[in-house]
Amino acid sequence: SDPRADYRNLPPGKHTLKVKAIGEAQVWSDVFEYRFTIRSPWWQTTWAYLGYALVIGLLGYWLYQFLLNRRLDKEEARRLRELDEVKTQLYTNITHEFRTPLTIIKGMNQKIIESPEKWLREGTKMISRNSDQLLRLINQILDLRKLESGKMKAHMVQADVIPFLKYLLESFHSYAQQKDIQIHFDSKPDECIMDFDPEKLQQIISNLMSNAIKFTKRGGQVDLIVEKVKHSLNTSSTFDPRPSSFDLLIRVKDTGPGIPPDQLPRIFDRFYQVDDSATREGEGTGIGLAFTKALV
Repeated sequence: SDPRADYRNLPPGKHTLKVKAIGEAQVWSDVFEYRFTIRSPWWQTTWAYLGYALVIGLLGYWLYQFLLNRRLDKEEARRLRELDEVKTQLYTNITHEFRTPLTIIKGMNQKIIESPEKWLREGTKMISRNSDQLLRLINQILDLRKLESGKMKAHMVQADVIPFLKYLLESFHSYAQQKDIQIHFDSKPDECIMDFDPEKLQQIISNLMSNAIKFTKRGGQVDLIVEKVKHSLNTSSTFDPRPSSFDLLIRVKDTGPGIPPDQLPRIFDRFYQVDDSATREGEGTGIGLAFTKALV
């Protein structure tokens, strides 16, 4: 009497309605099929999901960029603070380094003015010596800049390096005697003919020996040790075309207080000093070891 049927809340997708009927003769009819599709709402379509993914991706990218920029801003602020601290430390260190010779020069100049007959000979020598110390410092700073810019060249000579190293060590005898420090030269090879730059090797040894003597207590000992070690080639090859190749190993050893292990990774940083306090015992700018490493 009411040939209708309601099917509510059908999910999106493809559907098939099958119907068959029976009449008064009690005979079933064939099955009638009706296929239809219920489309998804626009917010559940493939394009909608792609849009959601795009929006989420853009939000994620924006958040990443925001956090990255924030971190970069913090890093930049930290770097600027560190740079400012380095500049301040540099000025402090240079002040310490320049103060002593300048004070000596000024004081001796005043003594010469007041009593030239008494201080002229000794005073001019002292002024000259301290002026040379200031000039060496300035030249070292300029040379470090040349090294970093690649403008400094090596001028090699081929000679026996052992007598040259002995000569360099002897120049520190008077400085060591002032502090009652013994210095020794220990060389395993009696001679070593090799290519080296005398001027730069002198700067390397002078920096290391000066540091060692400066920080060694009175009555201590400083050793300059030289030995040959087997040349270390690329380990990926077992063939050594130079069967008699060696490296020259030069070590400066002292009985000073040493450097704390946690400070060792930074000792070659320019302007860095283990003791950077205003009351530290040794003067210095913190460029000596950086310059030495660059020369090596």
